[in-house]
Amino acid sequence: MTAKLEREIQELGGKPIAEYKGMASLPLVLIGLAIVWGLIGLGLVIWSLMASRSDSSLLCWVAPGLICLSFGVWAVNEWRLKHNLRALVFPDGLIHVRGGRVNAFRWDEITEVYQSMQRTHRFGRAVQRIYTVRDASGRKSVLTGELAGIAALGETIQREVTARILPRYWEAYNQGKALQFGALGLSKEGISKGRQVLAWDQIEEVKLERGSIVIKKEAGKLPWASITASSTPNLFVLTSMLEKIIGVTMNA
Repeated sequence: MTAKLEREIQELGGKPIAEYKGMASLPLVLIGLAIVWGLIGLGLVIWSLMASRSDSSLLCWVAPGLICLSFGVWAVNEWRLKHNLRALVFPDGLIHVRGGRVNAFRWDEITEVYQSMQRTHRFGRAVQRIYTVRDASGRKSVLTGELAGIAALGETIQREVTARILPRYWEAYNQGKALQFGALGLSKEGISKGRQVLAWDQIEEVKLERGSIVIKKEAGKLPWASITASSTPNLFVLTSMLEKIIGVTMNA
């Protein structure tokens, strides 16, 4: 444990209530075999140069050997990063560790949370969740499906951050202030996108559909607006605000 990590843990209470560890993407046996083959190939290269040999049967091992050495080095680095990768959850905040980097956030310091789903074809097809947290200074951490239990971790982040942001936003809304959620704005007048404003009583439906926030106007055939959900900060806060204002429940 590094001194920085130990210090951040102590500042957040000393004992995490949950820990999410990284998942190894490759078995150690494959990593070891790749390195061994690569070292053999590298040895053959050196031997052929020292012996001034140009035997084609010897050279045919050089390229595969170097390729496997490169793969082995990459695989070991990936294993090192994911072996060390983890997220620690505390009552007052979160610590994200990746490689030698340690990012600590108190829940009340986080100003934005983004969530998205990404398809990956790495070692098979899969869909992974990605959560990005950011504070007022712009410092951020990206938590991905490399962490075992990312869905539960994401729910915790959304719940804790929403619990702290929502009361402030609701108070600001009742005071007549405009609130911004990326491309969408909320105010007493209604919901806005750029200079266009749709009054609350003209909204027929708000829903999440294929990764987008779809807003339909009363008696309108086409959506009044369609915004990518992954580009919308604090989606859980937005859905909670809409539920309070017009009674719309939108599953984020």
